Amino acid sequence: MDYIRKTSFYSPVLDSISFEMNTVKTEGGLFEAKNPSKWRNSLKPDPEVDEAWEDLEIIRVFPITEAEVRRLGKDPELLVKFPQEYGLGDNAYMAQIDMFHQIHCLNLLRHLAWAEYNRNGTAKKPFSDLHWIHVSHCTDILMQNLMCNGNLDIVTFNWVETQSNPFPDFDVNHKCRDFDAIYEWQDKHSVPKEWGRNVTRPAGAKQIPISEEYYRIYGIEKPQVSSTP
Repeated sequence: MDYIRKTSFYSPVLDSISFEMNTVKTEGGLFEAKNPSKWRNSLKPDPEVDEAWEDLEIIRVFPITEAEVRRLGKDPELLVKFPQEYGLGDNAYMAQIDMFHQIHCLNLLRHLAWAEYNRNGTAKKPFSDLHWIHVSHCTDILMQNLMCNGNLDIVTFNWVETQSNPFPDFDVNHKCRDFDAIYEWQDKHSVPKEWGRNVTRPAGAKQIPISEEYYRIYGIEKPQVSSTP
């Protein structure tokens, strides 16, 4: 776990959790994967998919100590403590894992995207099946990335003016890679834009099969592969 701590901002979760880093291949196909995740819609809203997401919407909170609060760079005097009647003592500050907040944000965007599905029939220019496949793909890619990174950074809570309940402080400290440096590297090492757009398949190139959904969406008859005698 030492290498994880070195590449993460301090989190009290890392003091009491143990796990291994695993190599996991992203299910990255545009069309539905062979083993689609339970968080991926297909071509229309799916109650079972919604239920899987809603299970993650119940973000759980847990206690952290004043010493842990200070290591997070927060002021204990401004943070919410659990009530004494909960039996957690006088040194129990409310906290949650930031990853689940990020999943909540993605789910909100997912809901907004799929809300357009029910209005599609009255739209002047309805969205195509490919649009909904694209929405499913993008959401699933981001979800897989959030799960893969397993961000254990901590959200704390404040008492905020006008609010009667604990209010999450989403100003969270992270240990980040330098986005500007990565963007500059890409700009420096990438080939001209038109080079990527104008590449066409050469004769004899090996190819992989495309999803059956492609032929259905575009109304194309799938070519029959003749068997070699």
